[in-house]
Amino acid sequence: MSSVHESDGIQDGSRDDIRITTFGKLLVERGGVPVEDFVSTKAALLFVYLALHPGEHSRKKLAALLWSETSDEQALKNLRTVLSSVRQRVGDALDVSHDDLAIRGDVFVEVDARQFEEGYRKLIASAGALTRLQALQSLEALYQGEFLAGIIVRDAYSLEEWMDERRRQLSALYSRLLLDIVEIALRQGSYTAGLDYAWKLVHHDPLHDAAQRHLMRLLAYTNRANGALMQ
Repeated sequence: MSSVHESDGIQDGSRDDIRITTFGKLLVERGGVPVEDFVSTKAALLFVYLALHPGEHSRKKLAALLWSETSDEQALKNLRTVLSSVRQRVGDALDVSHDDLAIRGDVFVEVDARQFEEGYRKLIASAGALTRLQALQSLEALYQGEFLAGIIVRDAYSLEEWMDERRRQLSALYSRLLLDIVEIALRQGSYTAGLDYAWKLVHHDPLHDAAQRHLMRLLAYTNRANGALMQ
């Protein structure tokens, strides 16, 4: 079994390309058309999990993740039902064996969360911070809200734990990205643009000390002294 293609920022434009939105909502699209009517939220989450974790996964492991508070036998039975729903909608995107599951390596799957993380890591590793502002702004636009916002699952402590941990990680990464944008804007003298992102950072993380300091500075630099004093 082969693993899902890693996104390199270049899409082949195929009608079979799959796009998964996880920020602010959960949406699976194929060729630009929403993939709907999964038998349950867990069916969609199964596909999301496989996309975010390329490679083979055992059925037992996935069943335990999705139904960690039920018996192994029942969890595997539930997985078969969920897998049937997934295969009806994106079945040709999956490699399925008796013991394992994976997304096929020849299927292009882009997930906004992975694009966000990988894009930020590549930018941090690159030189020339002052030339990165536009790229950082493009990445910031991907973050349209909390990871898998509003998703509630039952009988799945392990799945809830995974979602909560990913939310924390991505939220922290978003804070760091916003801080980078604000600090670059300050160095470039782009105070109005920097102010917009400073407000975003303060709203996202009200206890972020550096964000508060930068916001006050930018308010002052943009002739909003009263706002700076109030802040």
